[in-house]
Amino acid sequence: MSGSTVVASQVFDMGPLLLRLSEFGQQTETTVILCHHFRKNGERYAMPELEELSQAGFAEWARQWLLISRHSKYEEDGKHPLWIAAGGSDGHSGGYGVDIDEGVLQSDFTGRYWDVTVRHAHEVRKEEEKDTEQRWQIKNALRGRDGESLTWLKEHAHMGLPTVRKQIDVMLEDMTVEQFTGQCGKNSKAELYRLTKHA
Repeated sequence: MSGSTVVASQVFDMGPLLLRLSEFGQQTETTVILCHHFRKNGERYAMPELEELSQAGFAEWARQWLLISRHSKYEEDGKHPLWIAAGGSDGHSGGYGVDIDEGVLQSDFTGRYWDVTVRHAHEVRKEEEKDTEQRWQIKNALRGRDGESLTWLKEHAHMGLPTVRKQIDVMLEDMTVEQFTGQCGKNSKAELYRLTKHA
């Protein structure tokens, strides 16, 4: 469209261009696969929707689609949590959480692999709700405390130790809690956790 008078934000300008793609597919009896992108101002890390495609006309033109976006920020660890929304004008649709782990390349060229987990979106959301509830329980247990151990949290937040460790790691990352070495009992020290000032 360089040098043309086509306005990408106007559906009446984009329609004739997209029509040419449809006609090409019909004439050659092929399926046209178009790779496009979302607007930059869309909601980050949310399940993508057809209306979020950049420029005008594409949502109206598409007869079937796979929309892919990140579920969370990439942390340079080889893990890619993704949302995939599938659908089409015949009425088929589905939302999925796809977690891809490709490993991290090491200095000896090992460390790469390919592991994929696919779940329905409602399973992912249910797990997120459970995680949020568990972090709230930990936060509530730590409120007003100067520092407590993982074992103490296990008992007072009413969850297993692996779950406490998992949620504490998240809370350390988002700076809801802080870790420090403190007195645990009369004669021993341990890693303790307390809420940060902004929690």
